[in-house]
Amino acid sequence: MASNPHHSDELDVDMLLDEGSEVDSVGTGSSPRPPFPALNIDPDTSDDEEGGGEIIGRGISAAHATPYKNATGSLAEPARSVTFDPASEDVDDPWLSRDDAVDRSAKASTLPNDIRPNELRKSSVKCAERSVKQTPVRKAATTADIPHGRSSPAPSRGPELVEELGTVFVAPKIHYARTCLLPTLAALETFKARDCYGLHANGRWVGIPAQGDYDFEKDLYTPTVTLLNKILDKFVRPSCPNGVERKVVESHAGRFQHKGEDKYTLPDIVVEARGPSFEKPANGSKLGYSNVAAIIEMKRERDMGKKDGAHLEQMSISARQVLAHQPNRHFIRCVLLSEETCRLFHFDRSGAEIFPSISFHTGAHSLQGDLYRFIRVIVTVCSPDEKVLGFDTSIQWDIVKGIKTNGRLYANGREYFLLKQNPVSVQVIKGRATTLWSVEDRVTKTRFIVKDSWAPEGRTGEHDLLRKAAGLIGVCQGVSFETGRGETKEYRSFFSIRSTGFCNRIASRIVMEEYGEQIQHFASKLQLVAGIRDAIAGHARLLGKAKILHRDISNKNILLGKLDTVGYRGILIDLNVAIDLDEDRQHTVKEARTGSRFFQSITILDSLHHLAAAGDPPPHDHTDDLESFFYVLCYILLLFLPNKDLRSESDPGRMVIRGWASEDPETASNAKSAIFEIRRPHGKVAIDAIRASWGETCATLFEKYLSWVGGIQEQKGRLLRQLPANESIPQGIFVPIIENAVDHYATVLGFFEDAIDALGGVTEGPWKVAFDAFPRPSANEDKRGRSPSEDPEDAENSSPQAAPRQSTPDSPRIPSRKKRTRGSKSG
Repeated sequence: MASNPHHSDELDVDMLLDEGSEVDSVGTGSSPRPPFPALNIDPDTSDDEEGGGEIIGRGISAAHATPYKNATGSLAEPARSVTFDPASEDVDDPWLSRDDAVDRSAKASTLPNDIRPNELRKSSVKCAERSVKQTPVRKAATTADIPHGRSSPAPSRGPELVEELGTVFVAPKIHYARTCLLPTLAALETFKARDCYGLHANGRWVGIPAQGDYDFEKDLYTPTVTLLNKILDKFVRPSCPNGVERKVVESHAGRFQHKGEDKYTLPDIVVEARGPSFEKPANGSKLGYSNVAAIIEMKRERDMGKKDGAHLEQMSISARQVLAHQPNRHFIRCVLLSEETCRLFHFDRSGAEIFPSISFHTGAHSLQGDLYRFIRVIVTVCSPDEKVLGFDTSIQWDIVKGIKTNGRLYANGREYFLLKQNPVSVQVIKGRATTLWSVEDRVTKTRFIVKDSWAPEGRTGEHDLLRKAAGLIGVCQGVSFETGRGETKEYRSFFSIRSTGFCNRIASRIVMEEYGEQIQHFASKLQLVAGIRDAIAGHARLLGKAKILHRDISNKNILLGKLDTVGYRGILIDLNVAIDLDEDRQHTVKEARTGSRFFQSITILDSLHHLAAAGDPPPHDHTDDLESFFYVLCYILLLFLPNKDLRSESDPGRMVIRGWASEDPETASNAKSAIFEIRRPHGKVAIDAIRASWGETCATLFEKYLSWVGGIQEQKGRLLRQLPANESIPQGIFVPIIENAVDHYATVLGFFEDAIDALGGVTEGPWKVAFDAFPRPSANEDKRGRSPSEDPEDAENSSPQAAPRQSTPDSPRIPSRKKRTRGSKSG
């Protein structure tokens, strides 16, 4: 990327706005490619292969032992998965004793009060996700699962992280056997037969003080580190290959820098690691989140049960940072230790799973005892095998003097060189965790972008949408893809994956054409205006020809292309949350409102705010996305100056957009609404600020677009006001507006054509695309957009007969059903 110090990624502009971002753009422009190719699946390489992992219990193979099934054939470096036997009974597991028999009907669909922080007990854990194969559920006002939905970097405060995790599962003790698969049974039998090599005597691990035999928590650090390293001497270090090392060290005196933040944390104990996926911290420290295999926190036993909510927050902070610093890692496990007990915390892209405390001094007489469970926990989180630790080994580096070099990535049997050793990625635990790698094909030397992400099971895959979008001008083009690269259920206990509220996520990898930087890195006013114009045209083609609605317009998803080629000057990317109207029309009703707060339409924000009272909100439609494009224009014209310097904090233009990025949808809606209200000066202030800095052409473009968006809002408000006071909003209420899509795009694109012409650029002329994505209403539909016999939840495809009314600049705009005094403004 360019090194201009005024670019938003260097100055962290999104943090200044409290706005979310998931990915930055990478690379330079490229010419259009042939359509997305059909995939030739080799039946000899696409089937599961037999793995060499140890089998524990009844046919449960280790998650790191068997290769996964790839939709496009196996990788040069095969990925891994697990085979589950739903009929398996835990009582047949050799690790289990009769004392382990617990109530298997215990519910863990929400975080119990005893492990929920006090400040969160008043509100239940949010965002329990379900596969869309089940009845879709509306999420609360959160954007944890939406690209660009959190700040970059995301906040590292514990309560916010617990909120992000949503449903946290507490698995019964018996499920330690499913998660901690090392060491082998034979190795533990040898350890037991030799009286634990003198490490355990008189019912306790040697050197670990009992309750009352020490004064402070820090007194536990040194004896615990000594014991854990002795366990590694017996079970881990003998199997470490050259260049791989695991060492337990005290870390409480060091500062572990957070990624992209001026913050740090001080873990008590960590497992220092050397190997193909670990490197020294960028700040020059000896230890950091980039070179640890696991985090171990120490507590006094008297605090273990009292502060479980705080423990979850503390572990969540470290887990997020490990995943952010180790971008090819799929999950992380942390350990909570006292002088008496041990507890395991597991974090992956579906959230968190917690295991109950075990009394690790007891049970030395039996391999089914807690002492041996403790050994398995420590050996598993310190394993020399990176796949056991949760790493994707299809991405590898050479480590030279502790620094990653010569990175390679494998996709569809092809090897790519990493042009940048570290990718651009979102900093979340739970969610899609989109990660972009800039690569070069080893053979052809062609550059591409590789996108890794985790989508909820049952959701239409982005690769399917890219296939439909093949050949569309102004839309990113896919080259190849892999699906089924891993599933979060493979890393969890059976208890977790069978529980209500668990959302299985599936990893995928897409190789895409490379384009330019994000739209805010424009080189001139003409490039900015033309780039947004062509992205809007691409959006129209995507909807009109492929019947795909994008639903996540932001500055991050508009990339610069070729300035001298009409149609390719701006490219619309990221179909992660797009909807295929041919297949997913019914799901647009109840799903979460998508997009980043700063760029979400006011209708979407209002539907989030009134979600509980108004029933199912109207579906996301193309006018919401066109409004989001307007906010992209606002983002650039009101936050930046033409030379790409940020406006000052006191600049009137910047004051106008204050509050637009608030995570609270009502706050963001009210802040945005001010620019459209005739009685408030925000619209005129914005136009004057743009005219003074950007000139008359940009001010005129902004003013026209502002008036058009206000008019659409007024039309929606009028339709809502016609409803009876206590009636829920019908799904087809906005069809009279939606069916004018062709005119909407032609009008908005005309604004940009006029501006491009005034700036001396090349225009395309009258623009039109055939639309058949939205059916016209049938004669027997009632005025609210549904047939009398239809169920309201199935009425999304119906439309009322009334013709849309024309809006005026000063008409009141009322998006919700409450009477308001807003109006669209022409300036």
